[in-house]
Amino acid sequence: MNLGIFPRAAASALLLLCSTGATQAEQIISGEVDVECTLDEVMACIHGGECRRGSAASFDFPPTMIVDVERKLIRALDEKGRVSASAVKSREVTEKSAILQGIEDHRGWTIGIDRLDGTLSMSSTGLDVQFMIMGKCAEK
Repeated sequence: MNLGIFPRAAASALLLLCSTGATQAEQIISGEVDVECTLDEVMACIHGGECRRGSAASFDFPPTMIVDVERKLIRALDEKGRVSASAVKSREVTEKSAILQGIEDHRGWTIGIDRLDGTLSMSSTGLDVQFMIMGKCAEK
């Protein structure tokens, strides 16, 4: 099972879901405040149903990501100092949540954030492996 594959776009996408409250979520979407997200738990499944659960580190994912609201990017910094970024292609803000979507490395990603408590959930879908990532976000 090759679950070590995780496109930079998926990691970057997690940053967009960051918020600690309704006001901050509005600021993220309006482009006024950068946000930092921590990645707490990952579930990865390969085609056919075999799944593995673990920490971000166990999948070689960066522990945190930043939402760059001015540039509409999600940025992640790995342990070797390399920066990866993914563009936000679509975003929608409702009364209770912010939804962001993008595409990178032949994979699609979606991020959802609870505008009241900053809970982060993200999925990344591709032909090889699917990821669901949970975490928490706050203003930087």
